[in-house]
Amino acid sequence: MTKNLDWLAQLPPGWGGIYSKLVAELEERRAEIEVQQAKQKFGELRVHVDKGSDEIYRLIDAATKQSRSTCEVCGAPGVLRDLKGYFTTRCDEHAEGHAESTAKPIAASIRIVDGKAYLIDR
Repeated sequence: MTKNLDWLAQLPPGWGGIYSKLVAELEERRAEIEVQQAKQKFGELRVHVDKGSDEIYRLIDAATKQSRSTCEVCGAPGVLRDLKGYFTTRCDEHAEGHAESTAKPIAASIRIVDGKAYLIDR
């Protein structure tokens, strides 16, 4: 599972704690899961795994939800911001010209579990 921590280098520094906590929670459950990808997309943490259960996906969804209100740069409380269609979550100190977004990015996620497709509310 420590291999899953390799993705930390690909993530914004402010979300390192969120991702590390997620990996620790997966290890606590002895889940033999490999993270296939972890990244920032549309201002939130996205984590893709090779397999999972409802419990595992709840943990991932909780980390994603937490990232939506955590500055990507420093980990302080943040809000979704928009810079010409590039969405990012930043605190006021790190806004750097990113206006607070009045709209959410259009994004839908579909998760397939046991052959059934589920729309994930973002």
